[in-house]
Formats: sequence, C-alpha cells, structure tokens
Amino acid sequence: MNDPNPFDSPHGQPTEPEPKKWWQPTVVEWFVIAGIILVLVGLLLPSRTHSYGGGRRSWTSNNLKNIGLALHNYHDTYGSLPPVVVTDSEGRPLYSWRVLLLPFLEQKGLYDQFDLSLPWDSETNRPLAEMVPSLFESPYLDTETYPGMTTYLAVVDSQGKQTIMLPQEGRSFDEVPCELGRVAMVVERIEHPVIWTKPGDITPFELIDAAKIEQNDLSYFPVLLGDGAVQWMPKDDPKQLKECLLCPELGGAEQATARE
Repeated sequence: MNDPNPFDSPHGQPTEPEPKKWWQPTVVEWFVIAGIILVLVGLLLPSRTHSYGGGRRSWTSNNLKNIGLALHNYHDTYGSLPPVVVTDSEGRPLYSWRVLLLPFLEQKGLYDQFDLSLPWDSETNRPLAEMVPSLFESPYLDTETYPGMTTYLAVVDSQGKQTIMLPQEGRSFDEVPCELGRVAMVVERIEHPVIWTKPGDITPFELIDAAKIEQNDLSYFPVLLGDGAVQWMPKDDPKQLKECLLCPELGGAEQATARE
C-alpha cells in the first residue's frame, strides 16, 4: 500500500467555509457612535439654555400671545378682565391674576387644586407655586435658579387707573377709550422675576423711569397689547414707552400730565 502523498489534498468530507462575520466595532468605535447619537439628540431637542437670539424672542412672544388669548377668553366669559390682585373681604391680597387665568390656559386641573379663599402662601396654596404653567416660564429665566417664578407682569396704574388692567377689579374693554392695539396689558421684565401665584406686577411709571438695561440679547422688551398683539419696545425711549403703557383718557387730563 502506497503511503499517502503529504502534498495531496486531505481526504474526507469537505469543510464549509466559516460565514463572513458582520462588522464588530471596537470599544473606541462604540464610544464614537455613542457620542454621535448624543449630539444628534441634543440638536433635535429644544433647549431653554441654548436657545439664543430670535429663537428666544419668538418663544417669549408666543407665550405672551397665548396669555393674551387667555385674557380675551376670560373677558368673553365674565365680561371683564381679571383683577390684577384678588383680595379678601377686608382688602388683603390673596393671589395673582395669573391664578384666575389657569382655566383658560388648559390648566383647569391645577386651578381646582387652589383654595381660592386663602392667600397664595397659605399651607394649601404655597406648594402649588412650584407647578408653573409652561406659558408663564420665560426662555430668558433660569428655572433652576428661580423656581416657581415668572417674568410676565401686568401693567397696572393703581393710583391714576390709566391702564387697561386694574389692581382689585376687572375692567371691560368697552370702558377703554384708547385704541386697544396701542396700550399694554402685560410686559416681560426679566430683571424682576416674581412668584407666579403671588401678587406682583409693575407700574407703567417704573418702566418709563427705568434706565436702559442691557441683559442677554435684549435692549428691547416685549409688550402684550390690548388687542392680543405683541410689540417689542425699546427700553431707552420714555416717550414711546409712555404712549404704549398709558391710556391718559382713562385717568383724566390731570393724571396724564402729573408725571411729565
């Protein structure tokens, strides 16, 4: 019997070649893939912190427009705007107009949790201040630094009553002789955040007298007008501010000239 030739192909069942393996990334490659995914997710998600310029302007303008729509719906329902401050029978302040607006901001569930006979900082109502409706959260305000706070303030002249909104009573649009599209109801003042349930707003004279303040990208501030439109007003033009923030006919000529 001849010895097998050592250079012959081996006999027996032919073996099948191993299937080609799919790409198996290394540890480093996995880290690279994870990083790319995180970047893409970050680009797709809206961010309060990284939204600058026109993005934040549009965001806060939309918030104010929705607040304006809610104020008009409140007016249509009750025949007047909400009072800026709700008081008890003895005139003591309880809570802000922002609480009354909740049912018109699709926040009826939150509204029903308030005890409307008690002040905003009562044992029952105080915890609700932490539940800020998104429309009261400004993109210019760090909510972690200022929890439960808003920068959307009603413009109210408590003395002369030359503003559309009043301190302790509601006013009908029919009572306003000025053109609604040129007089303010609400402004955003990012320099003065307040707890959203707490009575805390601003007089037109504070805005008129204030020096120009450069903060973030705002040398202007947004104003919600009586007709629901939003206009950006320069901080350093007292004359233009006065025309926008006051309706002199509401307080009489003597009130109109008192601050000149």
